[in-house]
Order: sequence, then structure tokens, then C-alpha cells
Amino acid sequence: MPMARQISIALGLGSMLLVLSPAQHKVDFQADIQPIFEKSCGQCHSAKAQMGQLRLDSETAAMAGGQSGKVIVPGHARESILYQRVAGLSDQARMPMGGKLSADQIEKIPQPPRPRRNTGPSSPRSGP
Repeated sequence: MPMARQISIALGLGSMLLVLSPAQHKVDFQADIQPIFEKSCGQCHSAKAQMGQLRLDSETAAMAGGQSGKVIVPGHARESILYQRVAGLSDQARMPMGGKLSADQIEKIPQPPRPRRNTGPSSPRSGP
């Protein structure tokens, strides 16, 4: 692998780790990730087609994964199959087929959506 590519990947992964910090930008699936999936992945991973039994047309479906298991590993970008495939770090074909995502798009994808927290008074808990 050329040195320039290795440096580029290292810088991308380094910035990814910064982006995944809880103090950083809160990723909103609908606003930040869904448009990327819809434009670049929807033809093969939606309600109409589920290659590898993977759907990326909703947050629930994306987090559930597909035939290869979970493709987004919350808090562990390097372990995310989806990240590895779109960044070209996997021994499998780079995704999306016939295209390439920008570095900015790649950085957003493996970020797990932050759980929405109830900011009001304590809510009753169910169960132990």
C-alpha cells in the first residue's frame, strides 16, 4: 500500500476517534446518516432489496445488521464492518458498489446515534 494512502487512512481513523467522543457532535440518524444511505446504499439495502439481508433504510434496521451480523459497532469504529467496507479497509469489496463515499461521509457512518435522554424529571423505571 502506498505511503500516502497509509497516512490518509491513519489520519481518517484518528479523526474518526475524535468524532466518536461523547463530547463531540451528536449524530442524528435521520439528518446526518440517512441521506447518505438513501443516496449511496438504498439501491441494494432497502425495503426493495436486501443484499446480504442488510437494510440501511432505517436506524433500527441499520443497527440490527444483516447476514454478516451487526455492521455498526457502537463506540468502536474500527470494528464496524460498515466502516471497513466503505473506507476500503476490508478484504471484501469496497462499498458502495460502483461508487465511493467522501471522507466526510465515511466519518459519519459508524457513529452510533446517541441515545435520546429524558431531560425532565426522573421517569419511572420498569423492572429491577
